[in-house]
Amino acid sequence: AAARTNFGADFGIGTTGAAGPEAHGGREPGTAYIAVSGANITRTAQIRRVAPRETVKSFVALSALDLLRRVLHDG
Repeated sequence: AAARTNFGADFGIGTTGAAGPEAHGGREPGTAYIAVSGANITRTAQIRRVAPRETVKSFVALSALDLLRRVLHDG
């Protein structure tokens, strides 16, 4: 929601997690959380991908865009 508000956008996407190679904040490497926020909807997801750090980061970004796609499609 903060991304949406700060940029004056219709939707905002947020990500956090532990891309690796070490655990972070008690989360295993490859564990991430994504959120999409619109004016009347917020969707979240937890994902896990065991892979090298750069692969995890790319997977999280693509997963966030896919979540946005699903929000736009399903409402």
